[in-house]
Amino acid sequence: MTARGALGFTHFAMAQGYQIETTPLHTPAAPQSATFALGYNATSDVFTGDFTEVFTDRGNGDEDRTSLWVARGGSFWLRSVTWSGSWLQLQNVVCYAGPQNQLVVTGSIDNPGLGSDHWSFVLVRDAL
Repeated sequence: MTARGALGFTHFAMAQGYQIETTPLHTPAAPQSATFALGYNATSDVFTGDFTEVFTDRGNGDEDRTSLWVARGGSFWLRSVTWSGSWLQLQNVVCYAGPQNQLVVTGSIDNPGLGSDHWSFVLVRDAL
């Protein structure tokens, strides 16, 4: 998963709790954190999970924790845990079939006064 903001920031996602300060990307342990799983909540009929956003352009190894909520109907919601944000729905969602049975999803979230965030997700079905 990657995102690019209208104000110039870029980040990619790693598993929850990842810290680039303790596990730099060039270390053998980093690839183990490159994926994360969403759990299924039968009560709400949604898939949920947290991930760590690693910002490549901040220069200080800064990371933010974010929650992802995916409904079976196809809506994606994101919330910044680090910044105590509210749930924001991904807009202009477009889905593509990936070359190896992945689902590629793109969309954006407008942040009034702060520009737009453009998201890309690559989803692989493990177990449903």
